[in-house]
Amino acid sequence: MTENIPVQIAEHALEKFNEFYDEFLGVPIRAKHAFENRYHRESLRLSNARLQLYSKSINRESAFIARLYPAIKKAEARWQEVEEQFRLLTDTVYHADLAQAYLHSIRRKLYVSEWRVEDYYSDSSSKLSAGQKEQCYFYIPLTVPVQVSDIRAILRVEKFDRAFENLERDVHLLLGRIVSNLQKSDKPGVAPNSIEMFRAGFYRNRGAYLVGRFNYPDGRCRPLI
Repeated sequence: MTENIPVQIAEHALEKFNEFYDEFLGVPIRAKHAFENRYHRESLRLSNARLQLYSKSINRESAFIARLYPAIKKAEARWQEVEEQFRLLTDTVYHADLAQAYLHSIRRKLYVSEWRVEDYYSDSSSKLSAGQKEQCYFYIPLTVPVQVSDIRAILRVEKFDRAFENLERDVHLLLGRIVSNLQKSDKPGVAPNSIEMFRAGFYRNRGAYLVGRFNYPDGRCRPLI
């Protein structure tokens, strides 16, 4: 295998990852539209399509690499060079962890190898500026107990074109459930001191989800979905 083959493979993998990623990012926009308009069949189709996008891309590109660079199939130890080149190309981008996971999936397909826990390590989140973090999620300092205004802020995370059927009803139902769950799981005198929410809705099948977490003074956290 010549020295520039790892570079060629890394550049090709990045090009195909970017194509996949651009297509993948378009799905939530269409899914949101389908959810708002109750196009349930389209919601289900998009959910299934999103799951298939990744596997189809990995299958296609691993077969392409195996065909164009047969020597790489016989030299798994040299794949580390591909990963090093790929990391140089992606380490500073926001979605570096996703890009590297994409390359790791290609490797597993090529060599029928097992998942390695260290594959998905990325410190890209620690490199985010304050402005980038603000774009990703927002922070709600909490009083005890959780207030109606906190729940309103959570439900406004996703900007829908259509109005809630009854926002105040939903706010009070959600508040009651959250307070009840916290009382069941937290010890007396222990309560979260903040909430962090992703600034986006997540769509799966016919549902829409808001995702975040409760933070506790001792550093613990628990999911909020």
